[in-house]
Amino acid sequence: DAEISEKSRRYNASRLKQLHAHGVIKLGFASQTGNLGVDSLRSQPSVRAAYLSESHFVELCHQVESIGDLDELTKQGLVCLLTISFRVGLRRGELLKLRVSDVEKSENRWLFIRNNRFGDNKSSSALRKIPLSVFLTPVEKDHFNAYFQRREAYVGTEKNALLFSMPITPHIPHDAYLLSSMTRCLLKSIT
Repeated sequence: DAEISEKSRRYNASRLKQLHAHGVIKLGFASQTGNLGVDSLRSQPSVRAAYLSESHFVELCHQVESIGDLDELTKQGLVCLLTISFRVGLRRGELLKLRVSDVEKSENRWLFIRNNRFGDNKSSSALRKIPLSVFLTPVEKDHFNAYFQRREAYVGTEKNALLFSMPITPHIPHDAYLLSSMTRCLLKSIT
């Protein structure tokens, strides 16, 4: 990465400002007078994050499985999507752009997080591969493997078919907003 994007420069400058501010308060550093070469640092957008207990996560998966308006393959896929999110910590956008071809057909089930026509990663350091089976319980691993086999059989050799989408639209990702809204509503009902 010889060239750093403007977004990365702003992010790094903001982190340095925060670190320096901590040093000023806690360690007696001199106050900063310059702007670190960034004209207008925007504050980082707020992110709503919360801790989800194991029992709430299990209940969330049961709630998804009991949704009446979805076909079984979609429900199974949503449970896998939530499981990967919970266990591995992938971002929503990273999950929604995963293709069937981004899953290695090995015992470890490596996931390849890369840019594709469905979306780009947040930064170049977000390009990575993850040994999925290391993070899953044996039951979750069996559940994912069963879903993956069904999904793979459904989409055939289609290279750009998404891992998580409605069965009749393998090239259209789930709506991120609807997915978040559904998850939020289900979580409110169980907490």
